[in-house]
Amino acid sequence: MEKVEKLHRGARRKARTREKLLAASQKLIASKGLNSVSIQSITEAADVGLGTFYNHFESKTDVLKTIAEDYLYRYGKELDQLIADLDDPAEVVSVSYRYTLAQALDNKSFPILQQMPVAFVLDKIAQRALADIKVGLKTKRFNVDNLNAFMSFISSMGLGVMDHYARGILSQEDAEHTTVYYLRLLGVDEREANALVAKPMPTAKQQT
Repeated sequence: MEKVEKLHRGARRKARTREKLLAASQKLIASKGLNSVSIQSITEAADVGLGTFYNHFESKTDVLKTIAEDYLYRYGKELDQLIADLDDPAEVVSVSYRYTLAQALDNKSFPILQQMPVAFVLDKIAQRALADIKVGLKTKRFNVDNLNAFMSFISSMGLGVMDHYARGILSQEDAEHTTVYYLRLLGVDEREANALVAKPMPTAKQQT
């Protein structure tokens, strides 16, 4: 029993060290950029030895990817809760897009995503949007004649809007209004698109 407890304590200690490294890395990389952050500065901020970093991560790029993946996992779980009770594919798209736009204001996590390859971010976010759109196409709620071209266009547009929103080029009202354009491209009537975007965002259910 004592040996098992020591193993458990060791695992908990290792997990706490990993979390300290991730927290320190996220703060430094978000504020300074990956290329301006050294592994030594990360370990100093986490208050651990330099060699400890390599017990958890292979490189700065590895820790950057880990932070991004952890964030996108939480993003997906939170979005699942928001749309859990929505039946209309158009409302699902409206809520999902608006929620995604709001991530641009997260100055701890969005700068991390901006430093990841575009393909990585699109694979995590656009694939989810694609699944929602396919539901709308199947039920005839949406009308898109070339899905591949549409996804390429809307994905690039979405990232561009998020960047402008994060930098203050677009106001919240302007950023959210792009949801209307998104829905209209899917074949939703302009009046209905405006009504969907004007609806309050749903409240995430508390997990029990």
